Amino acid sequence: MTLRELLTRNKERVVEKWRQGIIDTYPADGRDFLQQQGDRFANPIGYVVHEETDQLFEHLVNDMDPEGTRVSLDKLIRIRAVQDFLPSEAVSFVLLLKPIVRELLAEEIKTHALYDELQATEDAIDRMQLMALDSYTLCRDRISEIKVNDARRSTAKLIERLNARLAEGSTGNSCNNTDKDNDR
Repeated sequence: MTLRELLTRNKERVVEKWRQGIIDTYPADGRDFLQQQGDRFANPIGYVVHEETDQLFEHLVNDMDPEGTRVSLDKLIRIRAVQDFLPSEAVSFVLLLKPIVRELLAEEIKTHALYDELQATEDAIDRMQLMALDSYTLCRDRISEIKVNDARRSTAKLIERLNARLAEGSTGNSCNNTDKDNDR
C-alpha cells in the first residue's frame, strides 16, 4: 500500500474536508452560499473552489505537473487576491491540506509505515504553497498596475479638462493680454 493509493482511495473525503476548510476562511455570512456549488455563474467562487480543489488534488497525487498546478492555483488565487484577505490568509488554503491528510489517513500511514511518502507529499504541498504565493504576488502586482494606470488616465482627463477651460478663458483674456502688451 502506498500513500498515493491511500490518497486516491480517500480522495472524496480528503477533498471535501479541504473544500470545507477553504470555505471556512470566508466570513460566516457567506459560507452557506459558497457551499452551494451551483453553477459557475450563480456562484463563481463556490464553483472555482469545487473544481480547482479537485484538480489540485489530482496534481498532488500525480506528481504535480507544474503548469497544470499553476493554472489551478491561479484560478483560486485570482479570487482571493481581490478580497479582504491578508497575503498569508489568501494563500493559506494550500497548507490546510497537510493536517487533513494526516488526520484522515493517520491509521493507514502508521500501519503501512508511510512516513517517508507522507514527508514527500507534505513537501509537494509546500511547493504548491510557494506557487500560490507567486501567483498571489503577480495578481496583486497586476491590480496595483491597473490602479496606477486608472489614476493616470483620470489625471490626464482632469488635466485635459483644465487645459480646455484655461484655453476657453484665455481666449476671452487674450485680448486683454494683447492690449496690455501693446500699452508697454
